[in-house]
Amino acid sequence: MKILFVISRFLDGGIDTVLVEYLKNLCKYTDYEVSLAIGMRMEGHEVFINRIPPQVKVHYLVENSKLLGYKVGKLENKKSFLYSIYDEMVLNPIRRNVKTKNLKRLAKDMDVVVDFDCCASSSMSALPKNILKITWFHFSIEKYIENSNTNKWRLYEKFSRYDKIVLIADGMIEEGNVMFPSLRRKFTRIYNALDLEVLKKRSLESINDERINEPYILAVERLEESQKDLTTLIKAYKKLSDEAADKSIPKLLILGEGASHEKLANLISELNLDGRVVLMGFAQNPYPWMKNAQFIVHSAKFEGFGMALAEALLLGKFAISTDCPVGPREILNGGKSGILVPVGDVDAMAAAMRQVIENPDKMMPYLEDAKSHSRLFLPEESIKAFSSILDSKEKLVVYGQIMRASLAEKLKNSAISFKNHTHKHAKFLYIIKGYLRYLTPRWLWRLMLPIYVREYEKLSEEEKKYVDDRVRYYCRLSEGTILPKEKAERVGAFIYGKSAKTYPTTYYMDSYESLRYFPANYLWHLEGGDVNYVCSVPSVTKSRPISTDASNANNTLLKLDKIRHFLFLKDPFTWEEKSGIALFRGACHGKPNREVFMQQFANHPLCDAKDSAKNSINPPEWRQKHEMSIFDQLRYRYIMALEGNDVASNLKWVMSSNSVAVMPKPKMETWFMEGCLKAGYHYVEIADDYSDLPDKIQYYEKHPEEAKEIVRHAHEWCEQFANKKRESLIEVMTLRKYFSSLKIK
Repeated sequence: MKILFVISRFLDGGIDTVLVEYLKNLCKYTDYEVSLAIGMRMEGHEVFINRIPPQVKVHYLVENSKLLGYKVGKLENKKSFLYSIYDEMVLNPIRRNVKTKNLKRLAKDMDVVVDFDCCASSSMSALPKNILKITWFHFSIEKYIENSNTNKWRLYEKFSRYDKIVLIADGMIEEGNVMFPSLRRKFTRIYNALDLEVLKKRSLESINDERINEPYILAVERLEESQKDLTTLIKAYKKLSDEAADKSIPKLLILGEGASHEKLANLISELNLDGRVVLMGFAQNPYPWMKNAQFIVHSAKFEGFGMALAEALLLGKFAISTDCPVGPREILNGGKSGILVPVGDVDAMAAAMRQVIENPDKMMPYLEDAKSHSRLFLPEESIKAFSSILDSKEKLVVYGQIMRASLAEKLKNSAISFKNHTHKHAKFLYIIKGYLRYLTPRWLWRLMLPIYVREYEKLSEEEKKYVDDRVRYYCRLSEGTILPKEKAERVGAFIYGKSAKTYPTTYYMDSYESLRYFPANYLWHLEGGDVNYVCSVPSVTKSRPISTDASNANNTLLKLDKIRHFLFLKDPFTWEEKSGIALFRGACHGKPNREVFMQQFANHPLCDAKDSAKNSINPPEWRQKHEMSIFDQLRYRYIMALEGNDVASNLKWVMSSNSVAVMPKPKMETWFMEGCLKAGYHYVEIADDYSDLPDKIQYYEKHPEEAKEIVRHAHEWCEQFANKKRESLIEVMTLRKYFSSLKIK
């Protein structure tokens, strides 16, 4: 699999550090072919560029120095108001166009594009639709939006262009679900990966600075007070120093650089802390400083994760952090792996530092918890989670194609769907035909019964045997079977105005289609609705339990509710064009077998499963946001046909498609004769508890010819129901046998 990572620029920040770790670990733990596209070439400022693994191919989307002059100059504090206007109005549109053009060129050979800092969203629509598009978002969503509807709308627009959105803390998932509930299915959490062995090795490197051997407290963070809160930390340190009886408080060293350097330096001078609080500047290797620090302190207004905290825990250091959204609380295990203090609380921060300095032995329980909890941040966990997204590539891409389809594409798909009957039957026309039958005098219809009998007699021996076998299958009654008089109804009394109140309209219309040919004084019993039991009296039903003997004989099958169940189509997609995962759409509430399936596969990478009930009370993550048309369901190779109240209503159209029907051994049957279907021949059979579904999908993905043979046999099975004239004859002959078998008492 070919993966292209994209980042807007490659500097010395936390996101850049995290990306380096991902690139290294993907090369170490997987066989993916990894490339990196850097948005802008920032000559002289790409301090981590030599850390990129040699296996990773590096590309720049914009390299022209004339296009990047202002951006590079800004990093060097060379600011010009007029130049900034020129850059924004003239150079920025050109850069954006060049970046999109080059990204499109690079992406055409890729399977996955990962926008690692969510800065290339405007280019996503230009990429091929069969590419999985993932973005990483590294900040608190709530803080990023800052109660601004404009910011919220812009972020929603960004997120909507991706198939999957990786957030780096569970708190961010909660924020995302609240802010953007319609994008809930796109969110996933992956903690930032940290290589423990590398951390330990780099922490042992020698530092040519005597201060590393002195007692000190360490903070490692960018000097950016818009997000960080070193102001509170410095004031807390001042309070701690002033209140210390012996004045032996270790120095506070701050590693990092940023736009707030001057502001913080002035604050240090104002508080007379020069020499006690030291702005150390940027350090390519902060880990020796971490290893030798008495403890680590972190102060911020908001975070996405808080890399320095996780690194400190892995190096066995005690940590104090502000309880800001959203990462520190998770990194410190809710306060079990370190001390959390309120954001901006000078007194609480000072008290926490004093507690650690004065009572180091009491910190041992925190360190023990941190030792086990910090394993969540090792690369094995993160790479496993990332790989699971890639395993679900086809599911996410197909869903993205469906949701991102333009109006023209949707109209085109609708036309293809209509041509190939990949849509539900038009109920209006069905009802009109039913009314016309009903309004035609019955004596005219009864004249046709002898015609059906004569047509049967004219059949060849082979055709007659086929019809007889079908009739015997549907009606298993023995001659002289008793129908109690109180349960019997005159055929002539089966009229729309009366019977439609007892039976659904579709059941009335479908049964009347064959019943109209028989005399009005004949007696029968119709059991309407979803029948998943053996009737107590001989009845005409839509469905019955499957039985190899005649124990289900009281249920004579007729082709009922056909508008919903009997849809056969012509699939516009070939096997190769379909996604190699399983699809399930169906109402689950009150259907225990389907609920068990959803519990196992609602979020499985090999299954796209949703509860389609409009008023479902099942978990929100089970529910589908938009109804999925049959046309779009046909994009999947494996379609689940799970029984509901009786049979799986989608089985007929699935078996007529180029997809494979996947289901446990059926327990109910209808006119479609589900009881005669052969596992591994007409459909893919899975265990009743669904446990072997992933194995079956993976098997047929490796053996596509076997899957195509199942599709071919399924088509052959469906073709026998396509002869409308013969089907009508079998229905009439089935009712004829039913009537002739009854004895009324």
